[in-house]
Amino acid sequence: MNEAVNIAKRRGHQGISGMVNGVLRNVLRRKEELSLPSDLPSAARISLAHSHPEWLVSRWIEQYGEAVAEAICIANNEPPSVSVRVNRSRTSREEMIAIMKEQGMEVAPSPISPDGILVLSGGNMALTKWYKDGLISIQDESSMLVGAAVQAMPGMKVLDCCAAPGGKTCHIAERMEGRGQVIANDIHTHKAQLIADQAERLGLTNIETMTNDAAKLSERFAAESFDRILLDAPCSGLGVIRRKPDMKWTKHPAILRRLTRFSILYWTPCVDC
Repeated sequence: MNEAVNIAKRRGHQGISGMVNGVLRNVLRRKEELSLPSDLPSAARISLAHSHPEWLVSRWIEQYGEAVAEAICIANNEPPSVSVRVNRSRTSREEMIAIMKEQGMEVAPSPISPDGILVLSGGNMALTKWYKDGLISIQDESSMLVGAAVQAMPGMKVLDCCAAPGGKTCHIAERMEGRGQVIANDIHTHKAQLIADQAERLGLTNIETMTNDAAKLSERFAAESFDRILLDAPCSGLGVIRRKPDMKWTKHPAILRRLTRFSILYWTPCVDC
């Protein structure tokens, strides 16, 4: 509520902020009396009930159906969990869980990724000795699935076209047990350095970073140079609303249309995250 009042002050004047404050306080006092009209269309009902833009809800209903669209909105409003990925080249998930529990942390194995651990309580993982020593990395469970989907095996040659900041690249290299080669490309030099820093922290020597436009990599490498290629192309970002809730209000259908045209021109047709 305080943020809404501050926004009203910046966008309007003191009178508007007072009105916003009064309306919101009245809502809080009479919250149990509030209900949505029973005759609202599905998209409008879900939009109001779960605080999502109606255009986005309509899009999801069209793609997935009403029930799934509402489930997505509900999930987006849940607090995100903290998850870490075990560096399997240095330890196992079972060993890491045991160590963390010995330190009084509440953790559980990820039901989604065999390399993931859910941290239910325990503080900032980036400040732990395990992180500094390269035993773990902070990564969403969904991102861990990408490294597994690549199915890179020891000895393979893999290209990650848009690799920064390096989470997926390093996961692939870990699964390759330090054998073979992972070429980690990014168009920005400073971002390529982020990948190199992560590789050094994790003790991964099979990663080589480079800076190039991914759309021009065919000029750099001959056809069939790689056993696997990962392209994490520009996308809508709508799959991470739970961690970035403001995103749903800053996106617009025009942005998705531009991404789609870009993808058709350079890569393959875009699908919402």
